[in-house]
Amino acid sequence: MPWQELGLRTPLPERPFRVALFLLDGHSDREIATALGVGARTVSHEVREVVAWLGARNRSHAVAMLVAAGTR
Repeated sequence: MPWQELGLRTPLPERPFRVALFLLDGHSDREIATALGVGARTVSHEVREVVAWLGARNRSHAVAMLVAAGTR
């Protein structure tokens, strides 16, 4: 059964998902950018995408939500 029929939200795209994993490890935007080979502004945008996807208030809240969801 497709995720839409289950009432689930759109899956997080691959790179924002990878950014979320780096956030869980406490990396800065600059460190994430270096690891992914992209610019810090791109990472900053993707962090905002993760925050919005989760419905979090900010970066710290997003990390707390990811930890609470058992993604680690």
